[in-house]
Amino acid sequence: MTHPKKRRWPGLLVLLLFLIGIAAALVMSVPARYVYDRYGGRAQPLRLQGIEGTLWQGKAAMLSYAARPVGPVIWQLDPWTALRGGARGKLSLSGPEWQAESDFLLRGNRVELAAAHANFPASMLTPVLDIPSLRLLGNIRVAMDDVVIKDGAIQLAIGQMVWDEVGVSGAAEARFGRIIVDFAPRADGSVEGRVRDDGGPLQARGMIELRGLAFKAEVHLQARPGNEQIHEALMYVGERTLDGGSLLRVEGSINKLY
Repeated sequence: MTHPKKRRWPGLLVLLLFLIGIAAALVMSVPARYVYDRYGGRAQPLRLQGIEGTLWQGKAAMLSYAARPVGPVIWQLDPWTALRGGARGKLSLSGPEWQAESDFLLRGNRVELAAAHANFPASMLTPVLDIPSLRLLGNIRVAMDDVVIKDGAIQLAIGQMVWDEVGVSGAAEARFGRIIVDFAPRADGSVEGRVRDDGGPLQARGMIELRGLAFKAEVHLQARPGNEQIHEALMYVGERTLDGGSLLRVEGSINKLY
């Protein structure tokens, strides 16, 4: 004869599984708008508008950074990662200037990006390079294998940035070809970007250093023989050098990403 207490266990197990199912359904259907209204302030200067869907799969009509519109964004999260105290998923951005996509892992104040790709116009770099007499032309492609961001600052970056159809317009106008920057971490924790050209009309070599929110760059630019238009345009870029080229030195800081 089965003891009465033992007969209760199957019923309790069914009830427990039922309650877990209800809780999971509720969590999976949490509106993204609800979560953002309560915690979105922590992500400033990032801001979302026109939010639809759930926390796990949704979209926003507009992502802005420091009050500048970037474009619509779509995200998808893995709920099981949340049970381990993190958030893993995919993010894609499609705007008039920016197009980007990446896998990501969020743990506390640390964000890890993998297989990240982005495209944007070179004019977006104008505030960084600070060459008031010229407007930057061309398009920039970024392909990063690994990026780590902590407390809103880049801690590690491995990948490449390619500036296609490099050009300037303004006091002088010229197309330079292509510039490539290869990023890799240093032993001291900073990120180094080696600058080079692809053998086109502009010769470029130099270095970019990113240390926390501070950056500095020193790049030597010179027109290859037979490219007088580029030689003239370089007179408005950086400091003139004895070999007839220009030395571009830039230092500054990057706003926190979040």
